[in-house]
Amino acid sequence: MDFFATDEEVARLEYLVTQDQNDIAGLLALAWQLRQRDCQRALACAQQVETWLHKQPTLAHPLHHLRLSLVRAETLWLAAQLETAAALGSQVLQQSASLLNASPQSDPQQI
Repeated sequence: MDFFATDEEVARLEYLVTQDQNDIAGLLALAWQLRQRDCQRALACAQQVETWLHKQPTLAHPLHHLRLSLVRAETLWLAAQLETAAALGSQVLQQSASLLNASPQSDPQQI
């Protein structure tokens, strides 16, 4: 998942998600790309992904939940809820360390 996407790439993600309501990877990527552009839409996408993951727990991957937490942490940070964002970011760091996957660790360290 790219850290940043152009407006054209976000528009492509939005289009793909409207074409396939079960494209959870696309919806998660869209939530990630909207996190700084449109926090409310990013949170709505994150909620859709979370609802789907609860319905299909066998398809859920721990990194999905970590990415959702990062979306929430960053939107909290942008809303000046710094302590809550930092706490959520710390949780992501602890959980990602237990998965031995360093990829999501740079984002919460910046919050």
